[in-house]
Amino acid sequence: MIGRALAEDVGSGDVTTDAIVPADLRGSADVVVREAGVICGLDQAFAVLLELDPTARIELLAQDGDRIEHPPRVVARLHASVRALLTGERTALNLLQRMSGAPADELAARRALVDPLTGREQTILRYLASTLSTSEIAGELYVTVNTVKTHQRTVYRKLGAGSRRDAVRRARALRLL
Repeated sequence: MIGRALAEDVGSGDVTTDAIVPADLRGSADVVVREAGVICGLDQAFAVLLELDPTARIELLAQDGDRIEHPPRVVARLHASVRALLTGERTALNLLQRMSGAPADELAARRALVDPLTGREQTILRYLASTLSTSEIAGELYVTVNTVKTHQRTVYRKLGAGSRRDAVRRARALRLL
């Protein structure tokens, strides 16, 4: 399953990361839970990283099944090549978001959408509620401005919103924020 998820998400590789990040550069990344709920899928998220860097390590600061009552909370720290961390981030986080549980009222609100927001779209939506500009959001997420704008347009479409303010207002009404 991990190999298929990576193949779908990354395809033949992350061209930008491979072009600008030295192959021998090592780094760390924190896995931060930003919403209350039950964490699940830490092993699967780490398996994504292992596919890209067999020497990767994980420090678990929470266990699958732990209830996260007071976010934000760091639940794991990953150590690997920076290329692997950047390339596998989206796939690993998508697995975590799909496997982890949310409170019942939040799940009901999400079901109200005909076309639910993906994990990345939810992240973009949270940033849209902030005062950050599109370019600042791109910087925070280490993606291009065009990538943020693409997700932003999709969020607007799915929420039936015509502007950033409308999207945030609609998301709050649906208890997505």
